[in-house]
Amino acid sequence: MSTYLPKNGNLSMVYSAEYDLYTNNKSELAKVAKHPHVPKREINYNITDDKLIESMCKEILLDRLVSLKVIIETLLSRGSQSHSDVTLTDADKVKIMYFWLSLQIARTTPVSISADRYSFAYQINQIRHSRNTCAVLFALMCFYAKIPCVIIKGFVKGGSYYPQEKMKEKYTREWNAVLVDGHWRLVDVLWGSGETVDTRYLFPDPEKLRLTHFTDRVKWQLVVEPTTQLAFEAQAFIKPRFFELNMKMMSDKHGVIICQEGELELCFQLDSSQASKQEFKLLAKYYNEEKMWELEKLDNNNLQIDFIHKRLVADHNLHDMDSKTDLDGESQISSASILSITVRFPRAGLYKIEICGRSNDVFTEFDWIAIYNVQVKMVHDWLVFFPRVDKIGWGPNSYLEECGLKALSHIGGEIICIAGKILEVKFGLLPNARTRNVSLRFKLQDVVNQYDEHPEEDNSNATYGGNSSFSPSKDGDIVIQIPIKQVSEMILNIYATLNATDKGHVINYRVLAKLDPKQKMEEFRAEIIGRLNECVKGLDIKLLTQALSEARASGLHRDRKVVDIFRKACARHRYLSRYLKCLKAIEQISNTDIASLRSMNRPDDRLVCVLRATLVLLGEDPSRIVTWEDIQPHLTILGPKNLNRRLKNFEITDADIHSRIQKVESLLGDKHIDLVEILGVSREAAAFAHWIDDVFQLYKLKLLDC
Repeated sequence: MSTYLPKNGNLSMVYSAEYDLYTNNKSELAKVAKHPHVPKREINYNITDDKLIESMCKEILLDRLVSLKVIIETLLSRGSQSHSDVTLTDADKVKIMYFWLSLQIARTTPVSISADRYSFAYQINQIRHSRNTCAVLFALMCFYAKIPCVIIKGFVKGGSYYPQEKMKEKYTREWNAVLVDGHWRLVDVLWGSGETVDTRYLFPDPEKLRLTHFTDRVKWQLVVEPTTQLAFEAQAFIKPRFFELNMKMMSDKHGVIICQEGELELCFQLDSSQASKQEFKLLAKYYNEEKMWELEKLDNNNLQIDFIHKRLVADHNLHDMDSKTDLDGESQISSASILSITVRFPRAGLYKIEICGRSNDVFTEFDWIAIYNVQVKMVHDWLVFFPRVDKIGWGPNSYLEECGLKALSHIGGEIICIAGKILEVKFGLLPNARTRNVSLRFKLQDVVNQYDEHPEEDNSNATYGGNSSFSPSKDGDIVIQIPIKQVSEMILNIYATLNATDKGHVINYRVLAKLDPKQKMEEFRAEIIGRLNECVKGLDIKLLTQALSEARASGLHRDRKVVDIFRKACARHRYLSRYLKCLKAIEQISNTDIASLRSMNRPDDRLVCVLRATLVLLGEDPSRIVTWEDIQPHLTILGPKNLNRRLKNFEITDADIHSRIQKVESLLGDKHIDLVEILGVSREAAAFAHWIDDVFQLYKLKLLDC
């Protein structure tokens, strides 16, 4: 079976629309699952010793001219016999064939020419001359073993790939899916080949394989939420060492990252049982004007651009971790080890970030874990870099344990504390400690000032432990008390003295001293109160809206010290909203409207009343505008006294507004300005009436709220 029609093959393939694949035996499709689904975690093996299988496969050196059918029969028979005649499960059969073919692919010895298409010699030569693929050969082997097998065509991110590169022909590859115990499982025999077989590509978790393999035949991704080609191209470039160290992605899962202000943090979850034995480093390469990658180095040898440390967090706090990337499908830990990598870039531009790692008990050499491209938009001129430390790195380390000590209070490489208080760092003696006669001392240095190439002799920002020595208490704990004087970024070096000759640097911490949260809240509260007080005096509704939003978002609008001014500001906001509405009404009264009114000979009494009230509100003496003839000159006068200009410049806060309102109320008496009724008289008159109504409403709001 195949997701596409193979161009080079020995079997006649036909398409099945029902199963959406090609097959050499359509009648057999009824025996296989029509819709592949996410496979279960458990695999039914009767043979669990991989080393024994690999050794057996190395010993089976059949003549390559032998037919594939004979080879498969021999392999499976030998596999059963070598394990006390156990009954091979389908998973056992696939594993034996996977091991044997992986070893054969890795062999470079010449192969005899054979015209027999069903001989291994013919098939391996086809692969070596790029006329066929390993996936096709593996499918043929499964055919003889009576294991349903599909050839899957797609793209892979191999060694020549770089982050966010578009998938093209050179990345086209094939792998397989086999039906084992009723579940379709993935196999990539080519990536598993080598002198030592790599079992990571035998039944890999589809959620892991999706980081390196993609097929647009969605159902053969075998995941709950299939990905698209665009998403596959965009995701981070993960390398084999990532899986070897049982890591999981947490922070940025894209291969290209936009860094806005020169600092970037990447986080990965580590296997807690292995984290203490793992080491990591980072390489940053800058894309220069010659369009070449150059290793980024700082001029100051005392500084470095990266800060790498591990920390423990409760697993329920891993909000950003995608549970689908779980290696074993179960959450079995109450706490998780987090690898935090912070990078500070010295300049804007394009960078390639290469994260490397190793495990001291397995891998002696560093190898790539993940590769990212980072577009740095801007770097602040005040950005400082991280102090360079010796090989023990940041936080708890193996040398600390050799000295018989264990970090109790701070088990990561970073300490966040409050300025102006005493920082306590606590250590305990291990049961196998060589001596209880141990003392610790410290040195605390400010990063900004202490790591210049030529530091000043007198530096008041550095806190040295001096002769202070801290020894174990009766319970074996050592508590170091360190005064933190100011907000700053610092490095804390702790040294141990075990005897007269055994003295050493045992641990480093990066210390971030911040303001007390309570003090910070007090300052923020005072800032909000100040802004609200300022805004209620002005007419800028945008600033007032922003201040109200910040108070509400922070929850301070319920604070007893803020609630009164917040309510006053809300009332002011209502007032300003009406004020702006009033201004819009004024803008609707044009010079043409006013000229149209002036041309009237015998206007309606209600219109005369409205215009007279308007002029009084603008400051005219009621006794001088009694008749229509008194009002007319005010309608078309030019200059500063122009009615339209006077309307636009009207202020509800004028000093004599109270007396004007009283005059209008006296003028109107029992008369009521009905806007609907006035609109029937004149559209222009209705505009003035609407304005008068707004002025009265604003005046009431001013009395009530301001």
